[in-house]
Amino acid sequence: MAAAHVDPALVLRRRALRRDEGRRRLAVLLGAIAIVLLPLGYWALAHSSVFAASQVAVTGATPRVDALVRTAVSQDVAGESLLRVDASSLAARIEAIPDVKLAHVDRAFPHTVAVSVVMERPAGLVRAGKASYIVSVDGRVLRAAAKAPEALPRLLLPASAQPAPGHTVATPEMRSALRVLAVVPHRFPESIARLKKVFASRGGVVAVFGHGLQVQLGTTGSLDVKLRVAARVLGRMGASIRRSVAYVNVSAPARPTVGYKK
Repeated sequence: MAAAHVDPALVLRRRALRRDEGRRRLAVLLGAIAIVLLPLGYWALAHSSVFAASQVAVTGATPRVDALVRTAVSQDVAGESLLRVDASSLAARIEAIPDVKLAHVDRAFPHTVAVSVVMERPAGLVRAGKASYIVSVDGRVLRAAAKAPEALPRLLLPASAQPAPGHTVATPEMRSALRVLAVVPHRFPESIARLKKVFASRGGVVAVFGHGLQVQLGTTGSLDVKLRVAARVLGRMGASIRRSVAYVNVSAPARPTVGYKK
């Protein structure tokens, strides 16, 4: 009899609460199932051929380096699932290629490994004894070479063991020669002179420009200052006078001297 006086609205409210409680329990159950199944599903995909790496896309490389990158990637991940590709490890392997400065590896699902390459920039042809090789701006050996493009200056260094491609030469003489290469373009526009050679030894550094003009820099200290002084001295001369100059000695930059061809 008492049940007949129960407010219908209260009954509906209780039913709604029970439905909400049921939904919450179902959501918790589904969440628990997902926590268990998702790792299993990821593992299954990672060990299946659904995302197998079968293509390599390379950007930023020359044709020769493009082929080397594709070979390196194929050897490392061919047939593997993209989910199992270690991008950082693969990038490090690609960067071991002498001509590659930086590499970025990405996954382009479903089957492509995408590689973006930043190439090393050749800075000069090094001659050290009987060895000749092309180096980048940071002294990394790119490859052995008997000659280089005419635009590349020659770096003449003391004889040493032939370094392997990919190896970085960090001798004091190499550092000095590379410093000259880095500074000269900012100080010596081609209207003044174009750098052709750099002699670097323990006795000092000499930069040789067009027409055989020598800039004698002395010891390796304060190369930037010495080159700035030399550029100023030459910049104040007319082109015909510069062609008659044999050398500018800035080993003591506060007292530069000039010698003329005989």
